[in-house]
Amino acid sequence: MKRGSLKGCLLADCVSFTVAALISSILVVVTPDRMFHMTPNYYLELFVVTTFVNVLMLLTMRLPIDCMPVNMLIDLLDVAVGVLGLGGGIFHWFGWRLGYVVEAVTLLTVVYFVTYGLMIWQNRELARQINRHILQCKCGKKHAAEKQQQ
Repeated sequence: MKRGSLKGCLLADCVSFTVAALISSILVVVTPDRMFHMTPNYYLELFVVTTFVNVLMLLTMRLPIDCMPVNMLIDLLDVAVGVLGLGGGIFHWFGWRLGYVVEAVTLLTVVYFVTYGLMIWQNRELARQINRHILQCKCGKKHAAEKQQQ
């Protein structure tokens, strides 16, 4: 999938929302002192945040930077702006105590890298399918040419 495409942005939004929702739900179950309270509104807010982050990434991907580590750092900063700015600042998911901010940054980093890994996996699968199709077309043309020669 082309980096910076709308389709890629929508797919990344769905993946990041799902990963963040799963991790948040698991943390609520396993940690007694949770950073935020899970409500139906939280999941709607989470979707707003993941969508904002992915639109922001769509815009920053247009920057003429060809260095992968720098692009990943910019992406991570986009996530931080969404989670800390919208999640912490506007939706008040957590208080601005050091422990909560560290927990939020840890979670956003985990979600970013899991989403990044899943998107790479999906892109590799898509590339394999394309290569298989190309190979089948080449083999089919070769077989047809051999039949015509006979």
